[in-house]
Amino acid sequence: MAHIHVDDRPALEAFYPASAFETEASQNDCSSAIAAGLLLLAAAGDDGLFHVERARRHSGESALPGSTIFVTPQLRQAATLFRPEPYSGQSEIGDALLLVGEDETDNYRLFLDEVLRLARETRFRAAIGRGEIRLMGLRGG
Repeated sequence: MAHIHVDDRPALEAFYPASAFETEASQNDCSSAIAAGLLLLAAAGDDGLFHVERARRHSGESALPGSTIFVTPQLRQAATLFRPEPYSGQSEIGDALLLVGEDETDNYRLFLDEVLRLARETRFRAAIGRGEIRLMGLRGG
């Protein structure tokens, strides 16, 4: 996992270089149940740092709504952004297709732009704290 500032594009490029983008985008273009990409674990805080890691996700895998955002790179088409849904797995976020550039470097640049935009604008659910009502009471049997 990396902690990257939303205004530090070179740090994101070092964490996720163009070679990794091209490899994972090529893999994602093939018909496969496993997608590779970046997983945003936490939006940017007051200090501007957000948490991101490289991840793979099965097409049937989902996360709790508001907990993470999985961004998949693709070369031929635009990157698709998915929001986890409680019953249906995942749904596309609004008009969440990035415009495709003329070449791979445009695709890479647009992909990183979208990751940084999501890190700035996304609001995740608050972390469960020690006094959280969902953690109180009998657990198990």
